Amino acid sequence: MCELGLDGEIRVWNSGAGALFGYSAEEAVGRPVSLLYSRQDVASGHDLATLGEVRANGQWTGEARLQRQDGALVRCHIRQALLRDAGGCPMGILWTARDMSDKARLEELEGAGRRVQAFLAILAHELRNPLAPIRNAVDVIRLMPATDARTRHCAEIIGRQLQLLTRLVTDLMDVGRVTTGKLKVQPVPTMVNDIVTAAVEAIRPALEAAGQSLSLTLPAGPVFVNADAGRLGQVLSNLLSNATKYTPRGGAVSLHVATEGGNVITAISDSGQGIAPEALDRIFNLFAQEGDDGARGGLGIGLALARAVVEAHGGAIQASSGGLGCGSTFTVILPEVEMDGATVPRATATDCTGLRILIVDDSADSADSMAELLTVLGHDARPAYSGTQALELARGFDPDVVLLDLEMPDMNGFEVLAVLRPDPASVDGTGPRIFALTGHGTSDDRRRTLAAGFDAHLVKPLSIEALCRALAGDGAG
Repeated sequence: MCELGLDGEIRVWNSGAGALFGYSAEEAVGRPVSLLYSRQDVASGHDLATLGEVRANGQWTGEARLQRQDGALVRCHIRQALLRDAGGCPMGILWTARDMSDKARLEELEGAGRRVQAFLAILAHELRNPLAPIRNAVDVIRLMPATDARTRHCAEIIGRQLQLLTRLVTDLMDVGRVTTGKLKVQPVPTMVNDIVTAAVEAIRPALEAAGQSLSLTLPAGPVFVNADAGRLGQVLSNLLSNATKYTPRGGAVSLHVATEGGNVITAISDSGQGIAPEALDRIFNLFAQEGDDGARGGLGIGLALARAVVEAHGGAIQASSGGLGCGSTFTVILPEVEMDGATVPRATATDCTGLRILIVDDSADSADSMAELLTVLGHDARPAYSGTQALELARGFDPDVVLLDLEMPDMNGFEVLAVLRPDPASVDGTGPRIFALTGHGTSDDRRRTLAAGFDAHLVKPLSIEALCRALAGDGAG
């Protein structure tokens, strides 16, 4: 804070002004306020431009970049008020500046975070679209009984790599959610054994390819936690993937689940390269990659996501190791939920045959490969490559189910839905079930499609299991 003469000369200079701008009172008093502006602002007249408004209107408020004695620029919020004597005559200007640099940096970081989140959402969508037809084609090859051994072997390789790519896309999206504080879970009482079994089956091909043994210990009876099964499965898959990645060929991996003191404790151990003691906490930081020589790849995001997901469930995750070369153990601790296992509905195999299904996607590869897959699964499936063509086919085909892409050039999925189902509130169960099949998979995307009247929101690339659950009425998205 300082006091200026009506011509802008500095009369009074307080200690706060000295701390902010670096000038002592002796150096500042008697000099024009232009002292605090850059050479360019002085040359353009910005340093004194507001004084006339203060003299005319009594005050001025705004922001400006001012220059410290050391030449550094600092963003300030400035207030100027006209001072008057007892007779009401102007006698000076009270001038205050508040440092806004931290606020500006915070706003810049928040804006950057929003841009990163938007970029990751676009990236995930663009990556999911080509992954979808690849997955469909691989599944068709796997299901064909006449496929020769070499082709089937190649399909299995593509399938494993596709699974890694799909998980990477999901992790990239979750990085954006973690950094912006938008990671959400939807916990319900869930049987731990079901989540563990699914994660183990997903990683088993990688274990077998590496010649590694797996020891699995599960509770004999039903054990439950409040969990978002998809999110918790993602954690276990990441931990198992790391275990096999950092364990040499022929090594051992174990997964042990037990209950203790009201908690469910899941420990994943390996006989791999181990972790240095000083790195046990650091490995959970985003983009941390301890002891990675680059040959194994990875972005250093899996453990950071695992910790965020586990903590969102009210649990904890920790790492332990005997040191480099001595293997490692990752332990997930979650509160146990008392449930009667007999009363909890269990997933059962569903009959996934005999439906008339219309696939609508402007990507011919996506539409054709999905039609091929559905045909192999026993359905009557027909592709359409535009919204207009879909409406024409629907009149004669009378589909039971429509798999509808959201982004198409002539009519988007919402517009096609509005024609197929003009009044979502009046659905009587006789029309087709309409599923959004899209590369967009955020919670906002899901809310938007379900609010518009879609029966489910399915995210590309879609597994056979998820597809069959949806077609059987068990995949509400």
